[in-house]
Order: sequence, then structure tokens, then C-alpha cells
Amino acid sequence: MRQSWTHVPTGGPLQRPVPGDRLCPTCGTVTVAAACLDDGSATVGLPGPWPERPQPRFGQLVAGRYRIIGWLGSGGFGEVLDAWHLGTRQRVALKMLHSDAHSRANVVERFRHEARLLAGLRHPNTVRVHDFGETEAGELFLCMERLEGESLEAVLERDGRLAPGQAAAIAVEVLGALAEASACGVVHRDLKPDHVFLCDVPGGARVVKVIDFGIAKVVAGDAPGPLTAEGLVVGTPHYMSPEQIRGEALDVRSDLYALGVVLYRCLAGRLPFDGPTGLAVAMAHLQQAPPPLPDDIDDPRFEGHVLQALAKSAGQRFASAADMAAALKDHADAAIQPRAGATAAALAGPGVATTRAQRRHAVVVQVADGEAAV
Repeated sequence: MRQSWTHVPTGGPLQRPVPGDRLCPTCGTVTVAAACLDDGSATVGLPGPWPERPQPRFGQLVAGRYRIIGWLGSGGFGEVLDAWHLGTRQRVALKMLHSDAHSRANVVERFRHEARLLAGLRHPNTVRVHDFGETEAGELFLCMERLEGESLEAVLERDGRLAPGQAAAIAVEVLGALAEASACGVVHRDLKPDHVFLCDVPGGARVVKVIDFGIAKVVAGDAPGPLTAEGLVVGTPHYMSPEQIRGEALDVRSDLYALGVVLYRCLAGRLPFDGPTGLAVAMAHLQQAPPPLPDDIDDPRFEGHVLQALAKSAGQRFASAADMAAALKDHADAAIQPRAGATAAALAGPGVATTRAQRRHAVVVQVADGEAAV
């Protein structure tokens, strides 16, 4: 049995890992030993799955401090990689632009925009950004906390519905993140179950993280120039507010509408508005009332709160995220329960995953249809 082989040259051609391989994060040696035979550093296991094609970034040292040890997912403009910080010796997620994306000015500016935006958000229910920089080769990267758990989308695909108390508890934590974002003049614009991540933490209870602010918009304060054309509609049709569909100015109440759609789906096991095309879905949001929730949802006050969030007019919804959270707290369980037998996993959301199974694992970003989010 081999004990150690091949130092991994930075940026050089690399082999695809095989089961049992371990990596020395200090020097890049691949081995099966628990300690590097060259420098004595503890090695780390290489998480899977890696895609079938060769991964030129495997083992690469990024910006002199991040060693790539795994692949989490990829999208049209970039990829998310599992990495080891040499200084703190912790696992992180690196979001990196594809080299060919750097030639597109709007993609690069949106990437920088997301980095600046997330760096200013500190709420515990918002994914944290640790670092932003450029590699030796001139590639932009964003270093974020590495989440372990599964997306709400994965939970709903598996379980269909949630108990009302669990749905309310998740919504209350999401609203904490939205309240801070709103105070900073930020509208998420693409809130949906894919972007609500349920993190496994020691002790059993889960913590919600709102992820992927890639198409978020700064609507107040020192806002940068527009990253989308005037009147351009961005988002996911099933979760878009009427005013978002019409291309109007948005505030936090648009995100509250999206959360109302999420709550409705959690309680009913189906979307309130659906159709064969995106246009049909959009017209339903504009013109139709949501169908009644199932008869077993026997809390008229809770149902009323969900329907208020789904009001066609923003003025008829909750005025703020804090107001909606206050209304839902009485219906929320004390904690978000973990899935029985769940194990920590390195995440990947559906926008970057290559298979449905990977949706149940971790990544902190997705690719928005037709958008330059990574």
C-alpha cells in the first residue's frame, strides 16, 4: 500500500482523488496516512463526491492560505470548493469565478457586489463571509463559512410538508436575517427554499442560514450603480411578488411575500401558484387568490398571517420583517428539530449540484436562471 505520493503543484495538472486518499493541507502531498510523511502535519480526508471530469483545482493553494480539498458544486459562472485554511486550520467554502467569466464585466461586478454586501451583514441567520480576494492568477474568490446540513428544498422534496410549529420556527429565523438586511437597505429578491439552509449544529437543534445574495439589490444608502437593466425582472417566478413581476421598486415587503410562498408550501406541500410556464405562474401571482390551506391546518390565526404575507398589495402585508416575526413567534416551536439519523454533510444547493442527491448536501450559493450569480 502506498503511503505518500505526488506533491500537488499549484495550478498544475492534477489527478482525481480516489476513496481513502488524504491530503496534507500544508504541503499538498496526497497520502493514505494520518500524518504527512514529509512535514508531520495531520492530513485531512478528501470529501466526495468529485465530478467525473478532472479537477485542476484539487490540491491547489489559493492566495497562499487556502488548500483545496474538495468539490462542492459548480454553476454557469463559477464553482464552490471545499478548502482548508492553513492559518486557522478550519474548513471553509471558496466560491470562485470561472476564468472565462472574468471577461464579462457585469459578472465580475456582481461578484464584487455580493462580497461587499455579505461582508456588511452580521446576523447569525445570514451566511458569513470571511474573506474576499484575488488569486495569483488574477481569479476572484469569496471565502465563506462552510455549512453542514441541508436546504429547506431538500427537506420538502423528502418530507413533503412540515409541522406548523416547525415551519413557523424556520420562518422566524429567516425573518431575523431579512430584518438586518432591510435595515442595511438590502432586498434579497430570490428568497426560496433552496436559499434557506438548515445547519446541523452540536446539540441537535438546527440553525437557519439565509444564503445566496447574488441577485440582492441595495435600495438605500451608498448603493452602487445598477447591476441589472432598468425594469429587468430577476428572481424565481414561483416565489416572486407581484411588484417584482411588474419590475417595480422593491423593499422588504417583496421578500416577505416570497417567505409567505415558502410558508404556504411548507404547510400545504404544494405551491400556492403554479402553471406550465413562467408567464402562467407570474399571471397567477398577479391575478389569483391562493387556494385554501389543507383542513388539518386548524389555526386560523396562523393561516391569516400566511395569507397576509401573500397579499397582492405590498401595503396590505406586514410592514416589516420584525412585525411578521412577532406575529409568527406564538406559533413557532422552541427549536428546529434535526432529521432523525441525519449526518453532517458538505453542502450543495440545486443550482450548483449535478444530481438531485447532491441537493441534500451543502453549498452556500446557487446559480439564478439567466443571472450572473454564481
